[in-house]
Amino acid sequence: MKTGRHSDGRRPALEAGVLSRIQLGEFPSVRVPRLLAEGEITVDGEPWVWFAQELLSTRLHAPAVRVALANLERDIRRSLSDWLPKPAGTPDHWVPIHGDLTPWNLRRTTYSRGSDSRPFLIDWESTRWGPPGADTVYLWLSSAASDIRAGARAARRQVLELSPDNREESRAFWFEIISARSRDDEDGDVSRRMLELLELPAAS
Repeated sequence: MKTGRHSDGRRPALEAGVLSRIQLGEFPSVRVPRLLAEGEITVDGEPWVWFAQELLSTRLHAPAVRVALANLERDIRRSLSDWLPKPAGTPDHWVPIHGDLTPWNLRRTTYSRGSDSRPFLIDWESTRWGPPGADTVYLWLSSAASDIRAGARAARRQVLELSPDNREESRAFWFEIISARSRDDEDGDVSRRMLELLELPAAS
């Protein structure tokens, strides 16, 4: 279950909406937890929003190293393009993205539904509009910055398959977002390493 104050309820409400929307259609690239219930409660006179989702597993999880990211990005576009609110001024060619595609959110588990061996993709609270290929670039960044070498190599190969324009636009997109993060947050070291990677010539 996830909760959030109603005043900051956009993130849990957004994630619940994304899960609900994805359940309406096909999403063959990965598994996405099923939304079970959602609602509002009052805590000490303050409204909160909440939702409950399918439990992945209590068994061992591991980062999913080899995932066809172009197929994943296609599924996100197909599921959310007609649903996700598009802020004014968003470039016409931008697409819906997961927004936090990291090794710890793209997980393989020993649990499976029948013979389904696809990894789970969780934590959709950062879903937004971004440049095509932005999720692929972010998975490479987060894997490399966390020293998950096999994942970084696999994602890097797919980054190089993007057009030079998409790579450069995604680099600038993430540089602005990561630079704005608090240096005191719990992922500060990872964020600093990601910025260092984005500043390398190879990032473009």
